[in-house]
Amino acid sequence: MKTKVLKALNANRAYILVVVMFACGVFGKNFYTAFNIKAILDSTLLYVFLGVSFTLCMIAGHMDLSVAAMANLGAVLTMGMHTFSGMSWGPAILIGVVCATLAGLFNGVMISKAKIHSFIATLGMQFVLKGVMSTDNQPLFPEMVIKDFPERPEDPEALSEDETGHWYDMENAGWDAVKSTNLPTSPADGCIGKEIYVIVHGDHPWTTAYTNGINKACEAYGMTATVLSPNWDVNLQNQQIDQAINAQPDAIILIPVNAESAVQQFRKITEAGIPAFGSNLLTTSAAMEYMIAWTGPDDWGQMRELARNMADDIGKEGGVCYLTHNPGGSAYFARMFGPRTELNEYAPDITTLDFQSPGFDAAACKQTVSDWITKFGDDLNAIFCADDSAQLIGTIDALKEANRTDILVYAAGNSKTGQDYVKAGDVKCINYQSAEGDAAAAVQAVAKWFNGEEVAPMAYMAPVMINSENVDSFYPCQW
Repeated sequence: MKTKVLKALNANRAYILVVVMFACGVFGKNFYTAFNIKAILDSTLLYVFLGVSFTLCMIAGHMDLSVAAMANLGAVLTMGMHTFSGMSWGPAILIGVVCATLAGLFNGVMISKAKIHSFIATLGMQFVLKGVMSTDNQPLFPEMVIKDFPERPEDPEALSEDETGHWYDMENAGWDAVKSTNLPTSPADGCIGKEIYVIVHGDHPWTTAYTNGINKACEAYGMTATVLSPNWDVNLQNQQIDQAINAQPDAIILIPVNAESAVQQFRKITEAGIPAFGSNLLTTSAAMEYMIAWTGPDDWGQMRELARNMADDIGKEGGVCYLTHNPGGSAYFARMFGPRTELNEYAPDITTLDFQSPGFDAAACKQTVSDWITKFGDDLNAIFCADDSAQLIGTIDALKEANRTDILVYAAGNSKTGQDYVKAGDVKCINYQSAEGDAAAAVQAVAKWFNGEEVAPMAYMAPVMINSENVDSFYPCQW
């Protein structure tokens, strides 16, 4: 009896839906009003046409994931031609329809003649039409640079800290890495449907943006991701690595909490037979032996370029003070000794007056800068900050209180705080470091590896500087 009832309900589900809708309309106070019916039609009319289009594809045994993107293409072209070119509605609509039709025709040719699966062909067309952009309207997948390692000095430690060669092993981490023979081999069966685990280093607005980038890039490549955060606790991160290994994902992307723990972490993942990919934090050569590839920002290269901008702005002479990153981490060395060693060669007449590590407390940074202003007076020409949020807030507050608008300010990073200061003219230049792009670069390396493509062992995001001339193009900010 129960089975018969269920079969009857299933066979007549369309009629039941109509009855339920009618009942809701009768007993609902405002459902069958002219205003409500018009609102429903206005909001669903587009989906009716899209649904008909998609249904036709399904009847033919295919699917079209680019239907919505084509509708957007036609609408944007039509409105653009009418609004910005002054074209009448008739020709404008015709252009929109023709362009969308041509896109559909291209899909048809790829599927019927080139024998590409409709899922792949239309997914590709979807991203071609709508683009893959990060929150700040920049390309989600950044330009990547493969660096050539310069010749290593015979004894880097014998050189002074203001010489580039002293930091060779840190700036060029991976120069002597020899890949482990235990690294997994690519199955070359494509990236679509692959599941990856991403273990970041801690909770922070930057990490939130990074997670957004992971999700966007995975969507673009047809993969799924689970993101874990140990909140800067290396022991918890080790536990999460065990958790990820037990889940047996297709790949793991890891941002180590610190470089010291990275070796055993990447070794553990690799020995479990799971391909490991490093992201963001530049580790050591020993850790890189156990990862398929590393992608991330060229922190040293960015700081060198930012330092050259600063040197040009102050005429390649004068005094500079540095607010550093937390001592001991890779960012500390890159964001202080990157600019200092660059200036030693590019502008040797620029003097380092002082460097302090007040952390990321705006009040402490303000006090440090105020002390510099008192101590160095007119000899202080520029301040270089390792952070463009709290450190910049303290720096700008101190300069404004002392009425020292002649001191130029530069900073690493591009949070909304930093970009707003650049836009207001309080900061001369910062560097662009896309959190979403950083994540997308790692996902792209994973996807290429699964597709059987050659993946560079190390790839850096190309440095980009933000100043008053281009800052508007980087809004809205990622974090």
